[in-house]
Amino acid sequence: MASSGANVLRYSALGAGIFYGLYHQSALKAKSKINQIDADYQHQSSLIQKAKAEWTKKTMPKESKTEGGGGECFSFFLS
Repeated sequence: MASSGANVLRYSALGAGIFYGLYHQSALKAKSKINQIDADYQHQSSLIQKAKAEWTKKTMPKESKTEGGGGECFSFFLS
């Protein structure tokens, strides 16, 4: 039979191990949650950038079919 001092040491180590395990698990969960939030933010940021690019393409004025672009009419201002 083990002495009472050994039992105290054994249960103290068991309690410390359980406490450390809970602490470590909560730290890992917090880190995982932060990484997930960051990934979601990056995904939404990329979607916003794509939407902005598509919007500028959509709202950009169409180029005219003439090569000069209608600048010949105003050439007398340049002289």
